[in-house]
Amino acid sequence: KKEFSFAVCSDIHSDTHILKKLMELPGVRRTDFFVNLGDMLSCMSGPDAFYDGFLDLQTELYAKEKPLVFVRGNHEQIGIFASDFCRMMCHPSGKTYYAFRHGKVCFLALDAGNDHPDDADGVYQNTAMIAEERKWLQDVVKSELFQTASFRVAFLHMPPYNGEYDSRAGMSLLDGIFKTASLHLLIGGHVHHYFRIDPFSGECT
Repeated sequence: KKEFSFAVCSDIHSDTHILKKLMELPGVRRTDFFVNLGDMLSCMSGPDAFYDGFLDLQTELYAKEKPLVFVRGNHEQIGIFASDFCRMMCHPSGKTYYAFRHGKVCFLALDAGNDHPDDADGVYQNTAMIAEERKWLQDVVKSELFQTASFRVAFLHMPPYNGEYDSRAGMSLLDGIFKTASLHLLIGGHVHHYFRIDPFSGECT
């Protein structure tokens, strides 16, 4: 294809009525793949949470013919069944982050962890994961997969948008990574409203 399109949604929080309206939009039906950009659930409340919260519906309306892309959000890390995400939704590498090419575009599906700093109880443990992911990302940026792409797009549930911890987590992952090959677009969710940031301008619209 000379052209392709994709759709993105995030922060559905198991609202299958809204998700059904989105998946039935004519523009979505024409896309080549669909990105779940995190917080598709509010809580990992049981082994069937994925199916009841979004997967059964998306499979019926879309994924029998076209692929879904999964990006982990902070709410996929809440609940006693949170480890099921890695068992069911991880990349075949076993990681919650990965890269892929579609035509001349390189896509990065990234994971900024949870929206709280590390704690003594071990509920929130981001620092080690982000450090490991940064090493992986540095290798990806040097790779032919990334370097030869005409466009480079990253998906990240918690974008760097303010001074709070959730924003700093994204920045600690991305800062200084793309010096040799630029990222053209970063698409995030988490904030529950739409905005655009021109990188390094300090301006948000």
